[in-house]
Amino acid sequence: MNLALHGAEGAAFRLGMEVEGPRDGSPWPSGIDWIVTNPPFAQRLSASEEQRTWRYGPPGSRGDFAWLQHVMDQLAPGGRAAVVMPEGAGFIGGRAGRIRSAMIEDGAVECVVALPSRLFATTGISVNIWILARPVDWREEVLFIDGSALGSMISPTLRELTEGDIAAVVDAYTAWHHGTERTEPVPPGAGALASRALKLDELRDRSYVLTPRSLTAPELPLMNPQITEQVIARRMERLESAAARLRKLSDNLERSGNPWRETSSRIAPSGRGESLPPEWRQERLGALAEIAVGPGGRRLDKADDTGRGIPVVRPAAVRGHRILHEGVAWVPEDEAKTLTRYRLRPGDVVMTRTGTLGRCALVTEAEEGWIFGTHLVRIRPSELSYPDYLLGFLERPETQSWISRRAKGTAVQSVSSRDLYDLPVLLPPLAEQRKIGRVLNTVDRQHRAHTELIAALDVYRAELVDLLMSGRVSLPPGE
Repeated sequence: MNLALHGAEGAAFRLGMEVEGPRDGSPWPSGIDWIVTNPPFAQRLSASEEQRTWRYGPPGSRGDFAWLQHVMDQLAPGGRAAVVMPEGAGFIGGRAGRIRSAMIEDGAVECVVALPSRLFATTGISVNIWILARPVDWREEVLFIDGSALGSMISPTLRELTEGDIAAVVDAYTAWHHGTERTEPVPPGAGALASRALKLDELRDRSYVLTPRSLTAPELPLMNPQITEQVIARRMERLESAAARLRKLSDNLERSGNPWRETSSRIAPSGRGESLPPEWRQERLGALAEIAVGPGGRRLDKADDTGRGIPVVRPAAVRGHRILHEGVAWVPEDEAKTLTRYRLRPGDVVMTRTGTLGRCALVTEAEEGWIFGTHLVRIRPSELSYPDYLLGFLERPETQSWISRRAKGTAVQSVSSRDLYDLPVLLPPLAEQRKIGRVLNTVDRQHRAHTELIAALDVYRAELVDLLMSGRVSLPPGE
């Protein structure tokens, strides 16, 4: 049906999946001029199929290299075939490697095209197209085309090639046939599809590996003669800027002290066993805070990333006990007026209630007036509870386990506000809550400072190593 839809009228069809002998009972005894096939990957051969005579060597039980040889047996002299193969067929060794080397030496492999992953609904692996030819003259080289970055995702699991993507591959192959192919790799960002033709001697040196992605990759540039003094000066400025940020972050760490040393020296067993300390009690979360879930999905349909309006907190922004400001969505002012009950204020705690459950963050003055999104719950502490203490309690492993066990759903887990209302909370006196909360808050600030310091060190090191190894910058004597 597919061939008929594409105008192949009067075509002859043969049904069957087995790999047969060379033209056994074939209606085309003189061979076939063109073959296009997507054989089943890793098909296992029967004992009788393994014993047949193979053009380039017995494939054992591996069907991939049986199909390649079967296709070659069906081609007429000068005929060509396009065969879809798993990427691994281009580099695995053993019998497969010996068959591959024999095919290359015989001139059977004309071109290999690397395609991206997720092109097929039944498998997500990357595939290659092997273009084979029944040799009539000596073949001196093989063309490699890297199309592994082509296509776009049309669903979470499926990629599709555009007409332009297909044309780019065809153009690279056609250019090679017309003698305008590249023998050197295409540099990154050059705008053309990476392709390269390798001589037979080069393929022998590479153990007959047929992997377009590696064989078309540019050589590592050890020196860049085009770099100017102005470029070096700008990069030195970036290096100094990174060093200045490191100094500032280090100063911040020094000023924040070492809370773990201060607290560890004061913490000691109370000896009270399983009983609660005096004035400590157990309360339900619903008695200590107002609990509200985010608006329905349709209420935030107009949210976008324009940067205009009121920011909306989504689950992805809840990280490290705080709300990240990068990549937030925004809802227009007029829409935000209908969402006033979902506004945030300092001291609120937001928590993810669907998907990845239980991630919490404390709302600061910087997020005042923001709107919390559909998959979040807002916990607004009363005067009976201190926000930093409540945040720490919600992050306890035991609390997280309690929340997880009450989640419902099959594909996506979710916890209800009713369940959260009944969450048992161990509550010390307010003064003790404040002390515990302040210590935890200090540790969180230290964690953020160290995270920022590590990121700054990564930037500094990347600039430093590139400059020192460029040959244009040197360390002072004695370093």
